[in-house]
Amino acid sequence: MSIAAFKTADATSTRTSFAAGRLTESRSIAGQEYRSNVNKVIRFFSRHSAGNEVVITVMKNRPERNMTALACANTANHFSPLDPEVDDDGLRLALEATPPTFVVVSRDQRRRIVWLLDELDQNPTVLIADLYSVREDANAAPLRNMNNSEILMSRLG
Repeated sequence: MSIAAFKTADATSTRTSFAAGRLTESRSIAGQEYRSNVNKVIRFFSRHSAGNEVVITVMKNRPERNMTALACANTANHFSPLDPEVDDDGLRLALEATPPTFVVVSRDQRRRIVWLLDELDQNPTVLIADLYSVREDANAAPLRNMNNSEILMSRLG
C-alpha cells in the first residue's frame, strides 16, 4: 500500500505501510513503526508550538518528510517542503519570505541550512532526519558540533 493510502486502522497491523525505496537497507516500514514515529513528531510539535507555525523541510523524499507533513496536518502547522537542489539564493529567498519556526533537514543538507539560517540571523529549531538510513545521507558529514537548537528526530520522545 502506498503512503497516500495509509490509514490509521492499519497502524496496528503488521502489514507494510509503504515500501521506502530510498532506504539504503532493503526493507519496508511496518504500519506500527510508521505510526509510532509520526506520533513522536506530533507530540513534539504539540509541546513546542500552539499551531499556525511554519515548518520547512529541506530533503529529498524520505519517510521523515512525509511524517512531518502528517504531523503538521495534525497540529495545524504550515508544511512547506523545499527542494534541496535549489541553489543557496533560492533557499535564502524562501527562508526570508517565510521565516520558519521549525526546519527539518537531512544529514546531507544540515550544514548548508544551518549556515544559511545563521547568515539570515534566524533561530528556528532544526530537526535532523535520522530515523532511517537513506541514500541521500550516504556521503553526509558526521554529526558534530550540534548547536542547542538542533535535535535528532531519533531522540524525540
